[in-house]
Amino acid sequence: MDYEITPLDDLDDAQVARLHGELISTHPGWSRRYLRWKYGSNPFIEDPIIQVIRLAGEVVGMRGVYGSLWNLEPGAPPVVLPHADDLIIAEEHRNRGLFLPLHQALVGAARERGYDAIISLSGGVATQELSLVCGYRVLGDLNKLRGQHGGPRLRRRIVGRVAREVRRRVPVPPVAMWGTVPFDVVRHVRSADDGHLHLERDIAPEELAGVAGRRPVVPASARTAEYYRWRLGNPDRVTRTLTWRDGSLRGFVVVSWDLSSPHTLTIADHAAEDVSILDHLLASIGSIDGVDVVATPPADADELAVFERHGFEPFVDEPEWLQRRFLYFPLTDKGELDRLAPFPSGWRFSLLDGMAA
Repeated sequence: MDYEITPLDDLDDAQVARLHGELISTHPGWSRRYLRWKYGSNPFIEDPIIQVIRLAGEVVGMRGVYGSLWNLEPGAPPVVLPHADDLIIAEEHRNRGLFLPLHQALVGAARERGYDAIISLSGGVATQELSLVCGYRVLGDLNKLRGQHGGPRLRRRIVGRVAREVRRRVPVPPVAMWGTVPFDVVRHVRSADDGHLHLERDIAPEELAGVAGRRPVVPASARTAEYYRWRLGNPDRVTRTLTWRDGSLRGFVVVSWDLSSPHTLTIADHAAEDVSILDHLLASIGSIDGVDVVATPPADADELAVFERHGFEPFVDEPEWLQRRFLYFPLTDKGELDRLAPFPSGWRFSLLDGMAA
């Protein structure tokens, strides 16, 4: 068969939206909004890099990269690294050697723009193995912490199937379908007597970036105002920010939820001036019955101790097909990321970066 791989010119392409929706069980209208946000609104790579596979004019596959910003060493300017994601090949066209030419097309486009490497944080096991065959290197595993445990497995499975069917049939994002978990968050946030704690829907990205910059962890994703403005606009997720204020913002925890995992609440990001404030923030979430609360392990040992004190532990029973690794593909001979190996234990990155929530 004569497959053709070309850049995607239109993020609203109906064939691409339909293909994407079939893969992740969403309505095409939902997928179109998501792709427009993820690639079209990205502040770090403004001109999207997306390659599509066509056969006789029909889109049968795609892969894209969006921009991510990283601090690699103290005092050095942040580096933009393209993040490979959304590998989609229609089922009837798989196992035909299409991953390699698709990868090569992305590499060529990224190299032409002068990037040093492509990274991958969110690929499933099959994508990871294909990536390694094509020359990606491993920096390390991406682990998670889990707090409270979900309810009965059968009930969660039934609710999950219903939620996925809603996503597939209904062309509206989850922000219009709050569900029980976000409401539980509101109910379980116990305001302190001094009024420092708040659960906020709209918060200035500059405030979040200001707090995140006071305790920088290097290497790590660079959490700038532009980053927060983009990431918190994800139409596929409902996010709320639990804040601790004393005249000004001094700490926050971003909680995130989506309809595809109705019993999972993600602590997608956090930052605080000191660990005592983080302790107050985690304590205020309270115990939500029947809900998994997951988080990224902090690189800071003191912060990790706070999470452990509140019952978080390694997500050791995560299914193999969900386990993720930090992969990168060098585009130059600079060895920009080679010096980071072996992968630092607990390297701080946001689950919003990895899209792995």
